[in-house]
Amino acid sequence: MASESGFTLIEMLVAVALFAMLVAICYTALGPAADGFRDLAKARDALGRTELIGSQLRMDAAYAMASQDQRVVPFSLQADRRGAAALDQLTLITHEIGLPTLVRVHYFVDESRSMLVRESSLPWARDGVQPMRWDLGPVKSFRVEAMDAGGGWLQRWPGKGLPRAIRVTLRDAHAQRQWVLPIDAQDAAALQRQFAMSGTAR
Repeated sequence: MASESGFTLIEMLVAVALFAMLVAICYTALGPAADGFRDLAKARDALGRTELIGSQLRMDAAYAMASQDQRVVPFSLQADRRGAAALDQLTLITHEIGLPTLVRVHYFVDESRSMLVRESSLPWARDGVQPMRWDLGPVKSFRVEAMDAGGGWLQRWPGKGLPRAIRVTLRDAHAQRQWVLPIDAQDAAALQRQFAMSGTAR
């Protein structure tokens, strides 16, 4: 008669204890690494959002122009400085790709959510028409300055014409970025002539 052999109860308990100890050691060793990967992913996502904000600002500034309608203010700044933080507002008339006419773009910080918002609407839209709203990402500070003809940086714009460039300083929970965005008057004039010939600009 062949005898059957197997693990005893004590051997099973020892094996379970060793396995539990091994799991605890691995968790202790790999836990900080997992936290590091999560922090790295958050930083990467924040950097991606910041790059998207910079690209959108660069595009809006590149196509900024004055309307033939003198009642439409082409560019304005509203400074709101609170110590180290800034909650400025930027409004400009620009050409948005995909639309046949000029649009008014407004950047501001929604303080209830600490969110940078971009709104776009037609300058000649009827009252009550809701602008298109786009949440660009959470920010702690949004500072905007405009370069005048003499090369100085202004926190407020006098309301006539376009600046030579705008300087935007953005700070979120991870880092601070700054862009100097030129406004090319020749490109703006060319686009203005193009719209005037097509009859789509006002």
